[in-house]
Amino acid sequence: MEAAKVARIARERSQFLKQRLHALRDTYIDYLKTLPAGRFYPNTAQIFLDQTVKDIINDSSTSELTQEQVGQLLEVIPGVLERWTIPVRQQLLEIIENSVESNFVFDPETILDAATTQFQCNNCLDYLTTERAMRHKCMFDLTWTDKIDDNDIKLARIALYQTPWNISGDLIFKQENVAKMSKALEICGFDPQAITAADLDLVDPVIECITCNDTCSGRCTFRWTSLVSHILFFFYPC
Repeated sequence: MEAAKVARIARERSQFLKQRLHALRDTYIDYLKTLPAGRFYPNTAQIFLDQTVKDIINDSSTSELTQEQVGQLLEVIPGVLERWTIPVRQQLLEIIENSVESNFVFDPETILDAATTQFQCNNCLDYLTTERAMRHKCMFDLTWTDKIDDNDIKLARIALYQTPWNISGDLIFKQENVAKMSKALEICGFDPQAITAADLDLVDPVIECITCNDTCSGRCTFRWTSLVSHILFFFYPC
């Protein structure tokens, strides 16, 4: 009897949350239509992680999401969009801290913005700056992962076919890549200790690789974000 009760409660919770998550998704999509295009916004599963949103979604006083609750969601979503990157940046910092040796000295206030800081996605193998890592597609669509312990997130994956940011922990940081990127930036005439990824995005240099010169095709030329994979993955050392 106890097992049947547990199964019934789990089934009812699943049905309740799926319905609420679909309503949250529709409300969120409608709200995003009012915002400027061309910017990145997190998915519904990420929004659901915010406690203010969870409190509204988990309010079981009514079976369906009421207009009042929809109004409450519309009130809190702007704040959620302003602060969702705070825990994500903290997770990125923890990835670095857990990946480097004790002799690797860095400033936690600046390392995430440094041009020499590159993460790698274990799924697609892309190299990513902090900003790109926070909006990388693989980090939000890991619907195949079995590394989810939270039942609500499991249900969100099923209901929305989405996951919150990096739920499977497939983003990595390699200490040795900092030295490689520093060398490459020095060759390009930049100070690797001072320049940030945002600085390079602003300068937007076109880089030419001399080492991989081909008599038929010529030399590779690319923007700085492609330099990362060129140096660290395909042709290093150039």
